Amino acid sequence: RHFKWITSNICATLGVISTLASHISLLTMTVVGIHRYIGIKEDFATPKEKTKKSNFKLLTIIFLIVIASLFIALLPLIREFEDYFDNGTAFKTENPIFRGSPKKK
Repeated sequence: RHFKWITSNICATLGVISTLASHISLLTMTVVGIHRYIGIKEDFATPKEKTKKSNFKLLTIIFLIVIASLFIALLPLIREFEDYFDNGTAFKTENPIFRGSPKKK
C-alpha cells in the first residue's frame, strides 16, 4: 500500500501544495527580513507614501515569490527530472542495503 500511495496523484498533489506553502512562507520571511534590514540600516526612516510605483514593486515581488515557489514545487513532477528526486526511499531493518524503489518499478 505504501508504494501505491507514494506514486499516486493525490500524494503528488499534496506534496506540491505543502511544498508551495512552505516555499512561499520561506521566501516571504526572507523578503520581510531584507526589508527590516534596510529599515534598520537607514535608521528607521519613516515610511514613504504609497505610490503606484511602490505598489507595482510589491506586486512584482509577490508574483516572483509565487512563480519561484511553483517552479520549485512542480519540478519533481516533470518526467525529465523524475530520477533526480527520490520519493519514498526506505531502508528495511533486516537488509540495510535495500534502497526502496527509486525507479518507481
